[in-house]
Amino acid sequence: MGLNHPNLSPQEELTEDLISIIHLFSCRLSGLRKYKKKIEDDPSLK
Repeated sequence: MGLNHPNLSPQEELTEDLISIIHLFSCRLSGLRKYKKKIEDDPSLK
């Protein structure tokens, strides 16, 4: 993201950026699922 690739069209560059964003959020979501039980059991977070 943020790099201008001269061999890509603007549409291709946008597509790559959107895929990167979706991938980032899906990884964060799975990371949160990993700690879901710890988060639920922690009284300081309630």
